[in-house]
Amino acid sequence: MNLTLSENHAMLRQTVRSFVSSHVAQQATEWDHARALPEATLRALGELGLLGVLVDESRGGAGMDTLACAIAVEELAAGDGSLALLAATHNVHCAAAIQALGEDRAPLGILEALAEGRALGTWALYEHGSGQAPLAGTLTAERTSSGWRLNGTKANVVHGHRADVIVVFATTGNGGATAFVLRGEHRGLSARVHADALGMRAAPRATLTFENVDVGDDARLGPVDGALAFGAVLDRSRVVRAALSVGLARAALDAASRYALERKQFGKPIGDFQGIQWHIADSATELDAARLLTWRAAAALDRGAPATTDAAMAKAYAADAAMRICDRAIQVHGGYGYTREYLVERFWRDAKHCQLSEGTSEAQRLTVGRRVVEAHAQ
Repeated sequence: MNLTLSENHAMLRQTVRSFVSSHVAQQATEWDHARALPEATLRALGELGLLGVLVDESRGGAGMDTLACAIAVEELAAGDGSLALLAATHNVHCAAAIQALGEDRAPLGILEALAEGRALGTWALYEHGSGQAPLAGTLTAERTSSGWRLNGTKANVVHGHRADVIVVFATTGNGGATAFVLRGEHRGLSARVHADALGMRAAPRATLTFENVDVGDDARLGPVDGALAFGAVLDRSRVVRAALSVGLARAALDAASRYALERKQFGKPIGDFQGIQWHIADSATELDAARLLTWRAAAALDRGAPATTDAAMAKAYAADAAMRICDRAIQVHGGYGYTREYLVERFWRDAKHCQLSEGTSEAQRLTVGRRVVEAHAQ
């Protein structure tokens, strides 16, 4: 594949990198402690077009591709994993999902509001009590004379307590999954925030409870029992989550490299010692490999090629590599790396989330292994 970024991609990367340097990096630790992202920062993301990367220009978005979204999320993650998680969820799981599943059925103006940052979007995929449940989980939707009635729960919903727009999946008809788009203030919908998470603390997850939530049929996205066609969005979400891992890993490697130059023992920087150099070399190699796998999967999606295997490879490798790179960064810092005085402990906590979300690393390996074996059987 061609690894040279287009002018638009390169400009996007520089724009987001500059924004992170001036508006994110110095405040991210404060956001982590406060367990919240400021409204002003979310508005700034919207003004930069970073909440409508994948939405068509005709609907108020940037009209860019998966690679662009991956680049933007990597750059945001290098400053703050929570901000990158929110941007990834909003762009891929809500705005792009609505566009893919049937923007013609979405409430009037909702895509424009999401793309311009006037509304915050998320999705509710997993069932209560499990991070790896099928699309529908325990949430059910029954037909009524005027539309549908939703009952049940959804867990691990990013910013579920403050989202304006939520894409949800419910069991309908013959037991398949159907997608719906809801406003966050629907009667009968409540949120319980999980405030004590290990990482990504500034982007809290919530459990949503649906108690006789009535919606019209115009809230349905795509056909009844047709949400399994959502696979392409899931592939894209894994690519973008891989990019988030790459951004966190890059931040950890940068921190370790700077510390190796600053910290002196026996009269010279610890970066002169072979053991430290090996840590840095292994991390740099894995970081490049993770980014290349991510970009390859993004490029496959953007040219319309089958990308499930590439996306699963990228997601599993990048998430696991990020954990190894963050772990080495803590090791380079020694005892200081185990304190909140330095940033590497936050990078490590945030990176762990990437191994568990959008399907665990083990689940991605099952996908890759199954498809490789099937390909050789043909």
